[in-house]
Amino acid sequence: MAVSDYLGTKSEEEEEEYFARDENSGDNAKNYNLHPITKTTPRGAAAVTFVSFIAAGVLPVTPYIVLGSEGGAFGASVWATAVSLFVIGSLRTIATHKNWFWSGFEMLLIGGIAAIIAYTTGAIIGGIVA
Repeated sequence: MAVSDYLGTKSEEEEEEYFARDENSGDNAKNYNLHPITKTTPRGAAAVTFVSFIAAGVLPVTPYIVLGSEGGAFGASVWATAVSLFVIGSLRTIATHKNWFWSGFEMLLIGGIAAIIAYTTGAIIGGIVA
């Protein structure tokens, strides 16, 4: 959740920075069909976060549903997660107007590190409890 908050805040800052530039403000922004930053309500933000977490949470689980616990589901799950992190990071550029590849790579790297930490923590706790 902290990683999600970090990336969301960073994206908002990049979007604000983009619209603050002289060449993309005012009438010029209207010419490019760009919309000024709008603030959302807490309920709206919560709803978007809820739906996003459900949608993103289904991706790593799907290989286990399709393949079962045996048969390479773990590897498929890792790949599905990696691809989805990269795609979601690349899509951030719609708001941030940064380079799509580096934005996707940043999301993949940060999300990958968070996943490794979560997996390692679970393995350690599982070893202690077992």
